[in-house]
Amino acid sequence: MDVSEAMSICFRNNTKVYPVFSKENKYQIEYSVKDIPKTRYIKRLNNVKEVNKAMVNTYIFIAKKLLLEKNKK
Repeated sequence: MDVSEAMSICFRNNTKVYPVFSKENKYQIEYSVKDIPKTRYIKRLNNVKEVNKAMVNTYIFIAKKLLLEKNKK
């Protein structure tokens, strides 16, 4: 699955992934799913390349999770 397909699935299911500037001048990835409160990953990222890679991986992970949930129903 590529990132554009994963983002499309996430957007259709009201799921957003975004970087958050945290303490210590580092970034963290946070995501919100329609009915679930915001979830923030613990890992702190140092630069923009790490943030981009983490966002791509998060979108793909959540999209696969959403597809599995739909298939179960």
